[in-house]
Parts: sequence; C-alpha cells; structure tokens
Amino acid sequence: MDLQPMVMERNAARAAFIEYRDSFRRSAQAVDGELMRGYKALADGSALIRLTTTIAAGGVDELGRPRLAFGRADERAIGFRRDRQGGLTFSPETRGNVRAADRRIDLPRGTLPEWPAGSPDDWWGWVADMPLVPPRFRPEGSLSRFHVLWEAVWRRARTRAAIDPALLRHIGGDLYVVLATWDLTPLEQAVLERR
Repeated sequence: MDLQPMVMERNAARAAFIEYRDSFRRSAQAVDGELMRGYKALADGSALIRLTTTIAAGGVDELGRPRLAFGRADERAIGFRRDRQGGLTFSPETRGNVRAADRRIDLPRGTLPEWPAGSPDDWWGWVADMPLVPPRFRPEGSLSRFHVLWEAVWRRARTRAAIDPALLRHIGGDLYVVLATWDLTPLEQAVLERR
C-alpha cells in the first residue's frame, strides 16, 4: 500500500511546531492546534498522510469499490457508500446510520473516479472485516482513539481477512499519523476469517 506520506526536513518541522505551539497557547485556535500536532509528528520523524490523497491513490477495483478501507480501530467491519461524483463514506454500518465523526468518515467528491452514467448502483451491503492490530502495535488504552487503513477485501458473505493494514492516529482535518504497518500472519488471517 502506498501511503503517500508528507515529507519535510525535521529541523524545519520543529521550528514550525514551536511557532504554532506558541500561537495555539496564545489564541487556542483549532487550526493552530492541528498544525502544531502535524508539525510535531513530522519533527518526530513520523509519517503523516492526507487520508483523501491516500484513498484516491489506492484507486478502485473492477466494480468501482475503493481498494482501501478505513475505519475506527475498535470496529468489527466497515462498509462504504459512494456517489457518482466520487464522494465516499466509510461507516461501520452499510446503511449509513452512524453519525459520530470518528466512526463515519466522509471524503469529498473526486476522491474516487466518477462513476459512468448508466452503471449499476450496487454498492449496498459491501463490507470489509477490520484487521487485527497485533499486541506489539496496540497503543495504551482504548483502540477507539485510533483508526486503521487497509487493503480491502470487500464481501457480501464472509471470505478472507484483510491485508496490509496500517494503524493511524487522527490529528485533525484530513491528517493522520502512521503509527505502525504490518502483515497478518496466516494464523491471524485464519482466526479472523472465523470470527
């Protein structure tokens, strides 16, 4: 999976972090806080991604489904809805009933290629199982504070486990810090497929 990380020289990122931290302390503006956290991640050498850019780079399969799935790390499975203009929503329920901003992720039109007129709108009911986060990558506390991005295996009936996941932490807007990437072992895949 190509995560499309942002790149910045660490000393420049550190200087920008200090500038935005000082501004945030004075004004408490949300945008300064997001920028401060982003520059801090870059200064620490962490990979930083724009979710929309990464999902767009992942593309779609032959049925127009996104090749990558995204969801809160404590969910069991994630569904998606897309519109003809390439807008996309990931949600733990395929009918889109979830409204919580950290569980329902809306990406703008143009994220995916436009769907040709006259093509079937058969996007209901597709889900991808959430990959297991191995203990060595699990952060302290609840997984509900984190998200996972992975190469989706969309299904209507249970098939196989997810592949090539990445654990992410949201820092604001469309920006996420990459905390870990891994491959599932054959044993982990077998157990998840039976869940």
